[in-house]
Amino acid sequence: MAEREKTILIVEDDVGFAYAASRYLENAGYGTIVVAGSIAALAELESKTIDAVVVDVRLKDGEPHGLSLGRMIRVKSPRICVILITAYPDLLAGEALPGPVLHKPIELSDLRRELNACFAR
Repeated sequence: MAEREKTILIVEDDVGFAYAASRYLENAGYGTIVVAGSIAALAELESKTIDAVVVDVRLKDGEPHGLSLGRMIRVKSPRICVILITAYPDLLAGEALPGPVLHKPIELSDLRRELNACFAR
């Protein structure tokens, strides 16, 4: 029996980056779901089988930021890999992180490599 395709939830309010990451990961054999904020991400996590979450640290105002979302995911579902992406590394200074961090602008091949490493653990 073939292994189920891994599904990646991309939580990113930058539409261009979200689209590029989604297309790249789909071409690499992953399924993707794209949402723009934390509330939508939590709804997807409740209703779908998600294997990893790629989350921007800085999201829409009025919703939990990506770091908080990542922590919530790790507490509730420790089996789900969390990868943080940010253009603002100073926001993470001194913080306990729920997963590895990639700094924007990122190479999509680095994102794929990080996901592969996560799934190999």
